[in-house]
Amino acid sequence: RVSYLGDLNPKTAPRGSLLIESYRKLPCVGYLNCNRETMRRVSYLGALCLALLVGSCLVNCSDEGEEKPNFAKMRVKQLRAFLSARGVSSAGIMEKADLVQLAEESSDLPIVEETPKPDTATVDETAAEDKPRMSDQELDDLIKKMSAETGAGFKVFRPGDDIESMMKNMGGPGGGKSKGKKKSKKEDL
Repeated sequence: RVSYLGDLNPKTAPRGSLLIESYRKLPCVGYLNCNRETMRRVSYLGALCLALLVGSCLVNCSDEGEEKPNFAKMRVKQLRAFLSARGVSSAGIMEKADLVQLAEESSDLPIVEETPKPDTATVDETAAEDKPRMSDQELDDLIKKMSAETGAGFKVFRPGDDIESMMKNMGGPGGGKSKGKKKSKKEDL
């Protein structure tokens, strides 16, 4: 005989124990003493409870995952971010109603993972390293060619040039050579 309470056997347990008294009132005290009809009812009831529990979990889980945001209340910037996260292009769409409609159509699409773009500074540095530097002779030839085509004179500053002498040769703000200081009227008198 198997009892539900493990080591406590209702026949050997002390009288007056509340647990044992409630145990004796059960329709079948052990699996071996139960008739088939009682066991069938208990198994159907257990299966029904288990099915209801699993069903309610599935319904709750599916309701949480399928909540759609209210696209009509979202701002245009938020709608564009929502669409770009799913890889949908919103270029050329100006009306909010069109963006809302496109967002509703693409709400079931998965979010696309963006690949990180390389820093522009590192790309420029590597591009500059790849290009060969122009020699002084090639640079002079290029300046002469450009001067001949446009009719303007070009001056290229090189690291060895003297900045002060270059500024003196350039002259004033107009670009011409300075004519010297003007004499004041007091000196003439």
